[in-house]
Amino acid sequence: MDPLLEEGLVLFLRWAHLLAAVSWLGGAFAFARLSPALARAAATGASPARFFPLSAETALGLRWAAYATWFSGFLLLLLLYYLRPELDLIDPLGLPLGPWRARILGLASILLGYLCYEILCRAPLARDERLFALFGFLGILLFAFASSRIFSARGAVMHTGAMLATCMVGSIAHLVVPYERRLSRARAAGGPPDGELCRQIAQRLRHNRHLAPVVLFAMIGSHSPLLFAEPWNWLALPLVFAFSTAARALLDRGCAQPRIKDSG
Repeated sequence: MDPLLEEGLVLFLRWAHLLAAVSWLGGAFAFARLSPALARAAATGASPARFFPLSAETALGLRWAAYATWFSGFLLLLLLYYLRPELDLIDPLGLPLGPWRARILGLASILLGYLCYEILCRAPLARDERLFALFGFLGILLFAFASSRIFSARGAVMHTGAMLATCMVGSIAHLVVPYERRLSRARAAGGPPDGELCRQIAQRLRHNRHLAPVVLFAMIGSHSPLLFAEPWNWLALPLVFAFSTAARALLDRGCAQPRIKDSG
């Protein structure tokens, strides 16, 4: 590829990626303030739309920004790390990898991390938020450490962020959107909404709220040599997750939650 064309394409994708991320995460953080209402919906067996009539439209509308964020980020991963993996993906002093082996391992690691997340979300421990947060921290720690032993430091940070972003977007594509449609059909038919669906929607939205700071840190951290120049760089993203989760818990306790009138 012509270097000038490649640089222009990378610049455009960075801009599109940032624009889509701002649209998605900005709306998602505002929507996450309604999670107490979603939790009440799950407890009472009512639909989230009963407490907030625009919740369905908001969740479904944000999906396109989420998909655009993931797709533009994936294209950037291909151009910056997989097009010439010997530059930023393979560590010449680490594990000896050929270009194709490094590409396959990178894609497989993202897929494996996402599958493990889905399995954990469907396990009984997912009902205990504190226990699940602990397993989430250990999972991110393990993934970051393993990636740092396989790829270059910068490649490890980016693949950890890409895996977490895939978990976030996968939750929207494979759970939030189809489950909200099922709730909408139940409302249209006059039947009672499924409280379990409401609980799972609220759970995934909370997970996305906690993972978003880590993904954003990985996005900006890839431009800072300080993040990936130290031998302990694999601790950065797990610590960001722990700090942001604790900070969010303190903010949720200290700030008044929005009161949403029942529109039903």
